[in-house]
Amino acid sequence: MLLKGERDAHGVRREQSRHHSWWRALRAASVPIVASWIDWPPNIDGSEPTPDAWREHWDKCIAEAAAADICLFVSNAGETACGALLEAGAALAAGK
Repeated sequence: MLLKGERDAHGVRREQSRHHSWWRALRAASVPIVASWIDWPPNIDGSEPTPDAWREHWDKCIAEAAAADICLFVSNAGETACGALLEAGAALAAGK
């Protein structure tokens, strides 16, 4: 997820798709989050993306993470944070 700062800055935070509703609730509470993965249909309806859709999704998530001003990494007990690790790596590689 991306955190949008006072000067339209972007940050990033991701978690497993089953947590998209938690991130949407933060948005609803006026936390300025911008993250395309939260609204990606397969994360909402459970549909199986095509290989091209996966590639486009990850290209976008990694680009968003690399452009972020803030990287907020959350990994709850007993969960794997595969996507979050990729995005954290992209943010770190971009010097964030």
